[in-house]
Amino acid sequence: KSSKIGGYAGLKFSEDTQSDEATALLNRISQFGSIIENKMLFFDLWWKKQIDDKNAKRLIREAGELADYLRYKRLVAKYALTEPEEKIINTLDVTGISALVKIYDKITNAFRYTVNLNGKKKTMSREELTTLVRSKNPKTRLVAYRALRRADVNILPFAKKLANDESPVVRRDVALSLRHFSVEDSADIFLTLFKNMGSSYDKNYVESIGLGAENKETAIWKFLKFAQKQEDPLKWSDTFARITWRLGTPAAVKDLKSRVISTELSEEERLFAVESLAFIKDKSAALTLIELAKEEIPIKKDITQWIFNRRLTDWSKLDIAEEVKSIYDPAKFIVNSITVPEEPEFKALDQERILSLQGDASRGKQKIMSCTMCHQINDIGPNYGPMLKGWASKQTTAATINAIVAPSKGIAHGFKGIELTLKNGEKVQGIADSMADPMILVSTGGIRQIIPKERITKQKNMKRSLMLSAQQLGLSEQDVADIVEYMKNWQ
Repeated sequence: KSSKIGGYAGLKFSEDTQSDEATALLNRISQFGSIIENKMLFFDLWWKKQIDDKNAKRLIREAGELADYLRYKRLVAKYALTEPEEKIINTLDVTGISALVKIYDKITNAFRYTVNLNGKKKTMSREELTTLVRSKNPKTRLVAYRALRRADVNILPFAKKLANDESPVVRRDVALSLRHFSVEDSADIFLTLFKNMGSSYDKNYVESIGLGAENKETAIWKFLKFAQKQEDPLKWSDTFARITWRLGTPAAVKDLKSRVISTELSEEERLFAVESLAFIKDKSAALTLIELAKEEIPIKKDITQWIFNRRLTDWSKLDIAEEVKSIYDPAKFIVNSITVPEEPEFKALDQERILSLQGDASRGKQKIMSCTMCHQINDIGPNYGPMLKGWASKQTTAATINAIVAPSKGIAHGFKGIELTLKNGEKVQGIADSMADPMILVSTGGIRQIIPKERITKQKNMKRSLMLSAQQLGLSEQDVADIVEYMKNWQ
C-alpha cells in the first residue's frame, strides 16, 4: 500500500513539477517511505543473508505473486551492507541523490521552449514537449523531437521510441540525431532503424543512417551484420547491401570482393559491390579493385573505369599510382565511335499545335519509354540524361514541350557534351566523366569508354544537345502531348 501512495505522489509531481504542494507531498511520502523501510530492514537482511538456500527456495515456491520479488532480493544479497549502514543510506537518499533529481526536474521543467506548430509559434515547457512526442500527427512528433534536441535533453529514450515511428521522416531525424552518441548508446537504435527500412529503396533514409553513424561506421556495420545474421556476403539482403555501400567501411572490403567475383549473384548485384568498393576511402579497397581489374571477369571494364575515376578524387592521396600503371596499357583499349545525328532542318512538329492538344497520361506512360535510351524511367534505362521524374511539375507546359521537341534550345546544367576526334578520324560524342588521362566519356545509352589522350587529336565543346528530338524518335504531335500530360503528374 505504501508503494501505491508513493506512486500517486510521484505522478502528482510529474503532472506539475512547479507545484509546491505536489513537491511537499512527494517529500513527505519519501520520508515516510524511508522510515517504513528502516523499520522493515531487519526482515530484508534476514531474507538476504541469514536464511539458507534450501528454505529460501521452499518459501519462494509458496510465495505466490511475491515470488519474483523474493527471488530478486536473494540475487542482490551480495551487495547488502550491515543494518546500521543500510539505515544511513535509506535516510540520506531522501535528502541526497533523490532530492537532487527532484531539484533538477523542477529547474529544467521550468524552462520554456518556442516551437512552430501548424504555422503558429507556441511556448511550451519540457513536459508539454514530451507529451507532443506521442502526438498522432507525425509533423507534430517531428517538431517536438527537434525541440527536445535543441533543449539539450537526454533524447535517447525518445529516440528508442521514435525509431519505430510509422513515419520515415521522423525515423530519418532520429538517425541524424545519433551522430554524437557512442556506439554503446546508439547501436540498438540503429538496428531498429535498419529493421524499419522496408524493401523499397529510400536514398534519404539510407543517407540519414550514414550521417548518424559518422565516425563509428565500422562498429555500426559490424553490429548490424551480426544482429541481422548477414555473415554470408552472398546472402546479404538488399537493405544490408545498401547500408554497406553508404557506411563505406574498410571492414567490408573482403565481403564485397566475394560479391564481385561471385557467379551466384546477378550482374547488377556484382556491379553494386564494385561501386561500394569504389566509395570506400581506404587503400585496401583501391588495391582490391586493382587486383580484380586484372582478372578476366565480365565486369572487368566497369571495375577499370571506377579505378580511373576514383584515383583522381578520394583515392588521390592513397599512393596507388604504381599499382594503377599495372592495369593501364593505352594500346589495349578499344574505342568505339559513338555520335548523335543532328536534328533535321525540316521541323515536322509544331509546338503551338501540341500545346492545343489534350494529352492522355496513360498513353504518355507508354510513349515515354522511347526515351529510355538516355533517361532512367521507372527503373528502366541508364542514368545518362537528367532525371525526368518530377521535373515537368516545376515547368510550364510550353517549356516541357520545347525541351522534348527542340532539346538543343536549352541544355540542362552539367549535361553539355564534348566531341573527341581520334587519330583514326573517328569521332566520339558524350559527357565527360573524367577529363584526366585517360579520359572517361559517357555516350548515348549510358555507354562508358576509357579513352587514352594519346589517341585524341582534337577536343571541342558541342553547341547542340546530345538528346534526340521528338521528331528523330519518330514521335507524333499527339505522342508529345501524351508524354507531357504524363510527366506533369509523374512524381
